[in-house]
Amino acid sequence: MANTNNFGQSSRDATIAIGQNTSGALEVGGLNPCKILLPATTGTSFTFQSSENGTDWFTLRDATGAPVTVTKQSASDTGFYQLEPALFAGLPGFIRIVSSANEVAQRAFTIFSQCTVSLP
Repeated sequence: MANTNNFGQSSRDATIAIGQNTSGALEVGGLNPCKILLPATTGTSFTFQSSENGTDWFTLRDATGAPVTVTKQSASDTGFYQLEPALFAGLPGFIRIVSSANEVAQRAFTIFSQCTVSLP
């Protein structure tokens, strides 16, 4: 996993494997994810799971109880999508990206964050 930290911003990479719909864990403790770079994908909407320990996962929800979701107009759309940092603030440890469909190819995602603590 590539990690960068420049002037209070960082990026973390995650991958959804072929035939799967959930990425590996991204460590985000102390970070506020604010943007995601989405490749062409099979699914058109993406939700997030969070975990304190990397074992027990829970759907990330907003204050109304709705899953935090990023939706693309079409599967072939690529680019940056804004995340609401307040929805990710104070998350424990880890997040995963969950696609609305099993991906037919390996997909690489990048989450960009505002740093709230120093990265190791």
